[in-house]
Amino acid sequence: MSPLLLLLACSGPTPPAGVEDAFKDNGFRIVEHHPAVVDGQPVQITTVTRDPVDPATLDAACGGGDLIACHQRGEALLGQGRYAEMEQAWLALCEKGHKPACGDLAYQYANPFIQVPGRETHGLEVTTRACELHAQPISCALLASVYEKGAFGVQPDAVRAETLTRQACADQHYASCQKLGLPFTP
Repeated sequence: MSPLLLLLACSGPTPPAGVEDAFKDNGFRIVEHHPAVVDGQPVQITTVTRDPVDPATLDAACGGGDLIACHQRGEALLGQGRYAEMEQAWLALCEKGHKPACGDLAYQYANPFIQVPGRETHGLEVTTRACELHAQPISCALLASVYEKGAFGVQPDAVRAETLTRQACADQHYASCQKLGLPFTP
């Protein structure tokens, strides 16, 4: 398995205070910073990475109540294709109101390229919870899609889907704002 590599663009010449610490607290390491210009505005591009983790190395911390370790364990299980175990790890966290786990599990339920065993059983519940918690900007957009298509056994409901798309736009989901023809205001 190869390491995860992320690029973060921050407005202004330097990353906001606390960004590096937040990444480090979640097991990432900073690879490099470099300035760039986007739409005529200076931005700082930060490249971060996290090397693959053996989920077993997180068991003790997770068992001790470290929610970040439990979430990272789920990520490691996902990276290994152990979807049933990932689902159980994130489902337990989501039930406790852990936003990242709810958002990530909702996203995986919507992902047609992996087979998450409880998709039909838990998909609506988790995706609804992720939206209610404003777990990620995409969370309400995923729930809107459920109501547009009638997924997870619900009847299609265009009015509910539009309301959820508006919420996703308010949560700063760019594609939802575009879909509604509304300006995106980060």
